[in-house]
Amino acid sequence: MYFTSTRRGRAVAMTAAFSLCSFGVVALASPALAAPLVTSACPTGPVSIAEIQGSAAASPHVDCTVTTSGVVTAAYPVGNFNGFVVQTGGTGGAYDAARTASDAIFVYSPAGVASVAIGQSVTVTGVVSEFNGLTEITAEPAAIVALPEALPAVSPVDLTALPPAAQREPLESMLVDANFSLTVADNYSTNRYGEVLLATGTTALPQMTDVARPGTPEAAAVEASNLERAITLDDGSSIDLSRNTSLTPPYISAEKPLRVGAAVDFQGTGLILDYRNNTWKLNPTAQLTHDDTEKLNWFSNTRTTGPDAAALGAADVKVSSFNVLNYFTTLGTDTASCTSYKDREGQGTTVQGGCDQRGAWDAAQFARQQDKIVAAIIGTDADVLGLMEIENSARLGEAPDEALQSLVAALNAKAGAGTYAYIANPAASMPPITEQDVITNALIYRPAKVTPQGAAHSIADQSGSGEPFSNARVPIAQAFAVKGTGDAFVAIVNHFKSKGSAGPLPGDADAGDGQGASNASRIAQATTLSQWVPSVQSATGVKPVLLLGDFNSYSMEDPLQVLKDAGYADAEQSSGGKEQSYLFGGRVGSLDHVFVNPEAKSMLTGVDIWPINAPESVLLEYSRFNATPTNFYEAGPFRASDHDPVIVGLAADTPPVEPPATPDVFSVPFSQDLFITDNGQVRAITFEEWQQYGYPAPEASKVAYVKYPWSPNVYAIISAEGNADAAHSEVRLLSGAEWAAAKFPTPTVAGWIPGSRVTRNTDSDELFLTFYGQTHKLTFAEWQRAGYPAFSASGVKFSRAVWSDAVFRTVGSTTRRVTFGEWVTAGGPTPVPRDRVAADAFTKPRTSDDITWKFADHSEVLTFEQWARAGFPSPTVTG
Repeated sequence: MYFTSTRRGRAVAMTAAFSLCSFGVVALASPALAAPLVTSACPTGPVSIAEIQGSAAASPHVDCTVTTSGVVTAAYPVGNFNGFVVQTGGTGGAYDAARTASDAIFVYSPAGVASVAIGQSVTVTGVVSEFNGLTEITAEPAAIVALPEALPAVSPVDLTALPPAAQREPLESMLVDANFSLTVADNYSTNRYGEVLLATGTTALPQMTDVARPGTPEAAAVEASNLERAITLDDGSSIDLSRNTSLTPPYISAEKPLRVGAAVDFQGTGLILDYRNNTWKLNPTAQLTHDDTEKLNWFSNTRTTGPDAAALGAADVKVSSFNVLNYFTTLGTDTASCTSYKDREGQGTTVQGGCDQRGAWDAAQFARQQDKIVAAIIGTDADVLGLMEIENSARLGEAPDEALQSLVAALNAKAGAGTYAYIANPAASMPPITEQDVITNALIYRPAKVTPQGAAHSIADQSGSGEPFSNARVPIAQAFAVKGTGDAFVAIVNHFKSKGSAGPLPGDADAGDGQGASNASRIAQATTLSQWVPSVQSATGVKPVLLLGDFNSYSMEDPLQVLKDAGYADAEQSSGGKEQSYLFGGRVGSLDHVFVNPEAKSMLTGVDIWPINAPESVLLEYSRFNATPTNFYEAGPFRASDHDPVIVGLAADTPPVEPPATPDVFSVPFSQDLFITDNGQVRAITFEEWQQYGYPAPEASKVAYVKYPWSPNVYAIISAEGNADAAHSEVRLLSGAEWAAAKFPTPTVAGWIPGSRVTRNTDSDELFLTFYGQTHKLTFAEWQRAGYPAFSASGVKFSRAVWSDAVFRTVGSTTRRVTFGEWVTAGGPTPVPRDRVAADAFTKPRTSDDITWKFADHSEVLTFEQWARAGFPSPTVTG
């Protein structure tokens, strides 16, 4: 017969086997063993627990019925362990490394466990088995008998060090005092199984490729040490809390945070050392619930209110790298096809799939996410921040930088108007929009501390199929001058391909050396980045360079070796730091880095990784709101993301220079914004900048009002010094209110407006002009009037079957039908007619003569004429 057991938290199929032991009862065969390991005849009288345990991994009396006595040291009537632990009276005390057998054993008795109490002396009769490596006795209630006289008391074994894994069997199920240094190594399983991974010593467990070169004996030795140092603290239960959302996980707390890297002090609490789920564990002597663990003080609180000022040194300016965890202002509720992850009441929390957007599901979740991101960014006190995983608004069909603008507005609402500004996406040097990801890199800064020098830069021609950045976000570079000095530096924000899936390049398959998948892609991205930087230095005239971001590579991996070979130093390593920015699989390491070239290294005053995210429980993240009955969400910086921000300090050693001459300030008639010409470009200034210049009276700027003949939109070309070319002007789309404020000027119908872009779809000679989110199909005359602007390939195909009105859009390997509205929005491209479409199909029901054509996400029943146009393809009979 078969039955299942959930004693260890996962269903295990077991077979009842028959064995004639001395008492003639049916015994259960252990599913962990291929055959009973019986080394002697079954005992005929009372036997000690040590004899039952034996000196090997498995008991010598498996399948035998035995009788033994001991003191109950742990009892689990609830929580699915369904049993208790007995230990030979009078045992315990000082640890003896020469001991060969354990004096304690687990008794599995679902019906009998409620009848015993910790400290009680009992005799137990039952069948010996090995359950996934744990020696135990299965006993009926009647076979558990309280002794009339108490046995000598049990003492915890005093462990001043955790014995090596090979020497723990003689302590299996015994009561122990863990009187040695322990550190929290992982808290991810805590929210599901109530487990906390611990590491002996004063540090967490490192990713082997964060401290040693991949594939080397040194890397293997790191992981071997990790396995020896690891021990799991459990909660005395095997409940899957992800399936039982009426319970709050133990150990998690907002007031007493359980953080990776925290020291552990059990304060004399006795624990059971046992072996469950193929893992050595420390279990409490009874199940611990959330209410129980809230009263404990086992874990030190390692939170800090801000970055380590001493580690950053006497910095004049601070630069940070920060992954903002899919900050999307386009929400899941904005698109009908989106699906969501849900809380315990079925409400959406974050986008799961079905659409391009990621991040928050609805406005309430977005507000929770934004509050945490804002608190974290302000808390870094950084003057320049490189951001990753922010929405690429243009890729989602919205105004460029819409999400970035939203974030800066939220920062300024909290920190004060004008505190932060952003670097506009360098559209002119970015890849075609179809080659961009839905997330992008971005830069924000504090105008009071730094001033952008010229325009931003990117790599426009390396994101096509098979090219280095085809599966990653291109870097964005910006030069900044430190205010009050003559110093400047270039900040370049990066986000390389992740480790989770293999890219297209040879060598992208996971080699099993710890570097994960797509290592070849990341090497190519690092190589292209290092080769591109000199062009940025030449264009800006600035030599110090900081490469910052999420490189998806641990500190000693191949892609980062490329950067080191190119002359860059890892700021954290070069400063002697030992902090990590990321946690995965119970191992800590840094995927986030700041690399400095020699000129920037000479400015470096220090580095700090502010540990606000990776060490924290995922239950504190906005995405886990209402995941348990206890609300752990707080609007502060902790668990704002899954990556910690890396911050470097820079010293401006050049003596202060004379402040620049007060620039001419210009106003426009349709808004209160003020403009200056900065380094050849017109840009708006903040109130604080105007204040710093001494409130110069603004002059009226030269403004030209223009429109395209095919659109009602009116644009203002602001040329503060009378130059109407793209390099000396700013173009703005006017709202109705702004056009009214300008007194409804009649716009000039233009053939070309600066900032417009022309593309050509694949398999088509038609040209399309895109500007401010609007796309228009150009006639030859319109292209001529625009001055024959150069065009780029969009990588998009539009097609249709010659006998169907359905229009299909193909991008890469993905094809779908487009609605009439989508076709109009795309500029009304003429679809290429085809007699047949690759991968289409024709079907006919067995009971009908209707023939249905199916392609991509579309199907339609054909007329006889349409079927004829298709060439009378033989349909597949269905039903």
